[in-house]
Amino acid sequence: MKKVLFLALVFPLFAVAQKKADLDKINREITAQRKNAAEISRQADRARAEVNATQKKLVENARRLSSIEADIAKNDRELAMLTARRKTLESQAQSAMKNLVDIYAAFQRIAHAPAGYMTFDSANIDDMFATSVMMRSVVATLVAARQKYSFDIAEISEVQAQIERTRGRLAGLNKNAAGERASIQKLITQKRNASAALDARQKQTKAQIDKLIKESRTIEEFLKREAALRAQRTAAAAKPSRVFTGKIDLPVAGRIIYHFDDMMKDKVRSKGIYMSVADGAQVVSPTDAEVVFSGAFYGYRSLAILHSDDDFYVIIGGMKNSFIAEGQRLLAGEPIGEAGRDNMYIEIREGERIINPTKYFRLRNE
Repeated sequence: MKKVLFLALVFPLFAVAQKKADLDKINREITAQRKNAAEISRQADRARAEVNATQKKLVENARRLSSIEADIAKNDRELAMLTARRKTLESQAQSAMKNLVDIYAAFQRIAHAPAGYMTFDSANIDDMFATSVMMRSVVATLVAARQKYSFDIAEISEVQAQIERTRGRLAGLNKNAAGERASIQKLITQKRNASAALDARQKQTKAQIDKLIKESRTIEEFLKREAALRAQRTAAAAKPSRVFTGKIDLPVAGRIIYHFDDMMKDKVRSKGIYMSVADGAQVVSPTDAEVVFSGAFYGYRSLAILHSDDDFYVIIGGMKNSFIAEGQRLLAGEPIGEAGRDNMYIEIREGERIINPTKYFRLRNE
C-alpha cells in the first residue's frame, strides 16, 4: 500500500519533469532552427548583394566591350576601304607601267628604224620645227606617264602603311575585346554561383514556363498564358514605374536591314527589326527586366523573351550563346548572350500587342 502511494505521488512529478525536458528540447530545437533560418537569411542577403554587385560589374564590362566592338567595326570598315583603294591604285599603276613600256618600245623601234615622218630635211626649217614639236610632245607624254606611275607607287606605299596601322589597331582592339569577354564570362560564373542559393524560385519558374511552352503553339499563346501566370504571382504588388519612356539603346550593334512594317523578301511584313551583326557580337538587355524565356521555341532556333517592370515584352532572336535562364533579374546593359551568323530579330510587345520598336529604341544617328 505504501509502495502504491509512493508511486502515486512520484509519477506525476516524473511526468512533469519529463514534459519539461521535452519542452526544453523543443525550445532548443526551435532556437536552433531560428538561428539556422537567420543564418540562411543572412547567406541569402549576402548572395543577393553579391549578385547585384556582379550585375553592376557586368554592365560596366559590357559597356566597355560595346565601345571596343564599335571601334572594331569602325576599323574594319576603314580597312575594307583602304584595301579597295590599294586595289584601285595597283590597277592604275599596272596601267601606267604598261603605257610606259609601250612608249619605251616605240622609242626603241624609232631608234632602230625611224619612220619617214621622223626624218627631216636639215635645210627645211618648217620640217625641223614640226619634228621637234612632235618629239617634245612624245617626251612630255613619257614624263607625265612616268610621274603618274611614281605618284601611284608612292600612294600605294602610303595606303599600305595605313593598312598596317589599321591592322595593328584591330589586333590590339581584338585582344582587348577578348579580355573583356573573358572577364564577362568570369563574372557570369560568379553570378551563377552566387545565385545558387536563390535558385528555388528560378526552378519553380522554369517548371511553369516549360508547362506553358508545351501548352502553347505560338508566341501569342505563350505570352497570354505567361501574363496570366504573372498576374497570379504579382496580384498584390504595387504598380511599377514605367521603364520604356524615351529612347533606349538597341540590344546589339549592327546594320538594320528591315525596319518595323517593312515588306521583306518573302512578301511578309516585318513585325520588328532585323539586323545584320558581326558573328559573336555582344547582346545585352536593353532595360531592367526579368527573363521570361530563353531557348528554342518552335520556329525560333534561339529566342529570349524579357519582361520589363511596366509590362513590356522584348523578344530577341538570333543568339548563338545565351547567358540567361528563366526567372533571372537583369539590369539594363547586362550581357545576355552572343550573336550568331544569322540576322538578329528584335520585337517589342505591350502585353500581347505588337508595337513599333522605333518608338523606343535609339537608332543610328539619333
